[in-house]
Amino acid sequence: MAKVVFIATAGEEVELIKPIYEMLEGKVEVLNIHTGTMCCDKGGKQAEQTLVEYGMKHKSMDSYGTNNMVDILKAEQPNMVIVGSDQEYIRRAFLYAAQGLGIQTVLLDLGFSDNITNTTGIAIKRTIFRLTNYMGNIIRKYQYLLRTVLKLKWGLPKILRMIFNDIRIAFTVDDARGTFSSQPIVVSGIWEKKILLERGVNPENIIITGHPRWGVTQNDNQKTRILKEELGINDNGTVILLLTCAQVEHGRWTVGMRNRFFNGVLDVVTPILGDTVKMVVKPHPTEKPDEYDALLDNNSNVILKRDLLLTDIIEASDLVLVGGYSFTVLEVAALQKPAIILNIYDEIIGIPYVDMGLAVEVFNLNELAIMINRYLYDKDSIKSLLQKTQAFFDENKYFADGKAATRIADIIMDRAK
Repeated sequence: MAKVVFIATAGEEVELIKPIYEMLEGKVEVLNIHTGTMCCDKGGKQAEQTLVEYGMKHKSMDSYGTNNMVDILKAEQPNMVIVGSDQEYIRRAFLYAAQGLGIQTVLLDLGFSDNITNTTGIAIKRTIFRLTNYMGNIIRKYQYLLRTVLKLKWGLPKILRMIFNDIRIAFTVDDARGTFSSQPIVVSGIWEKKILLERGVNPENIIITGHPRWGVTQNDNQKTRILKEELGINDNGTVILLLTCAQVEHGRWTVGMRNRFFNGVLDVVTPILGDTVKMVVKPHPTEKPDEYDALLDNNSNVILKRDLLLTDIIEASDLVLVGGYSFTVLEVAALQKPAIILNIYDEIIGIPYVDMGLAVEVFNLNELAIMINRYLYDKDSIKSLLQKTQAFFDENKYFADGKAATRIADIIMDRAK
């Protein structure tokens, strides 16, 4: 029986892997190697915790007693290794190790990205933030990458080219996924394929499958009731969900801008809240909830919780506010919930979600109260937006037809023989 290894770096990545894992069970041997807190903030949802919760077979990277990925893969002898990014250093080390050992690889690039925001200014700010807050861990991860390529007997010129290229990208390009090696890249739709083609990726390597989390979740009233009860919300209560984005961590905002944004949203939304209307704030996985909690001032009608399954809290919500042009807009649209993008700092529109019919947007918080009332209570406005959303998915059937996990599993089994 063929053996497949997934590299799991965070709880959210495990949630993405889970439906594919379930399709593969019994057909191939499947193992998840998790990276502990190496690639996931200690306060974030950990890969190991989520793997245990879902009963998925796993091992810790540290359990192998080695400091390079070549030895780990030699110990496991898989037919295929699957990673979620070739830009992040640990996952790229596994990618290079597998390719150096002649093992098949697949890259799961199931998010949405753009090239418009790949500016030097954003890249520099993001890199400065990361070096200021995570320098020790970044160096530690890069050492794994260096030890791996040394184990593969890369020559000095090739290693130096890699180092110089990584430095260049860190200060000039925000997102370069898909450009570090050549292997099949699984993407969710036409948009991401277009972005990768613009980056020079071989079109023969790009495979559109849809997204494994979309189209498989049905409205589960019992699950929604339980989640609302856990959050202290009445069964018939109205939920406004705020999904924040890692704008500071990505070099787009300062901490002061984020605080003004959050306080501004609270000022607008709090008068709307009460016994029957609550707001749930779900920070981005790389953000620190404490920084938002400090601004709440014991607001009993606002619930701050990061460790919620995204699909569950979206399904339990009546309206979703998104703090930027995040991939989560697609998730909200796929679950047929109205979404409002909050673009109060005149951000570059990298992904035109509004033109796609997936959301509406506001550029000034003075407009927000009107928009919330419109898309929370005006049935005609809600119907009009959701009809546009449905039209988008009708035109892009692979996105959310519920068959993506099957397609990805078929690709894996075909190549892992």
